[in-house]
Amino acid sequence: MELERENIYITLVFPPDTDTPGLKEENKSKPKETQMINETSGLLSAEQVAKKIIQSTRKGSFTCSYGINGFLLT
Repeated sequence: MELERENIYITLVFPPDTDTPGLKEENKSKPKETQMINETSGLLSAEQVAKKIIQSTRKGSFTCSYGINGFLLT
């Protein structure tokens, strides 16, 4: 709100697991319990995540979440 006069807006993004080399590396040492939780929310491509971020920022949304689980967690 403070930066609205400057035409600066913020969108908080809560992306799900995204199919990237970084995630593959992270999964090597991720605790089993965390892996089980993450499996319930699915895996999106980087392109899917980016598309939703762009749509949300263009709409002026304050948050950008994915699916019902992401929405409920925000």
